[in-house]
Amino acid sequence: MPRILNIARRQCARATLLMMLCASVASPLATAAELTQEELASQLTTLMRSGRLVISDNQNLISDATKGDKGLSPDKVIAGAKENYKKSAGKALPAPAPGTLEERCQKAMLESIAEVMAKNQDLINEKGKAYKGFLPAVFARQVAESFTKKMKGEVLVKLTAPKELIR
Repeated sequence: MPRILNIARRQCARATLLMMLCASVASPLATAAELTQEELASQLTTLMRSGRLVISDNQNLISDATKGDKGLSPDKVIAGAKENYKKSAGKALPAPAPGTLEERCQKAMLESIAEVMAKNQDLINEKGKAYKGFLPAVFARQVAESFTKKMKGEVLVKLTAPKELIR
């Protein structure tokens, strides 16, 4: 049964990212080389928010109907996410120890960001169409779904908003 971490970080001013980590008997979460649940949740939250910020910062470019290729390749968005992570966390995205939950989570998050960007390239680069519906919230939802699928129930991502912001 998953344990929900009591950690929530604001996503822009509208959404909160909750990380839910499943307890695993075969693979204890925190060893000397691994992060605590709270540290891992914070790292993943910051990484996801950093990727979402790349989309937010490029929204005008994405909506430019006069331009075809926007140059927002998966590699460029990941590089931007890592740079935003560094600014937000005050340090570069750490290189996790091999075989740890942190390594699996970080790899799954970065792969999910790349997958979402690759899947949406035709939409993003569609010339003659201004509003494409590829918003930061859509990006975040797609990344969360991909990440959760990749982690096969070991770690879940749930996007939500504080009650006062829900309509």
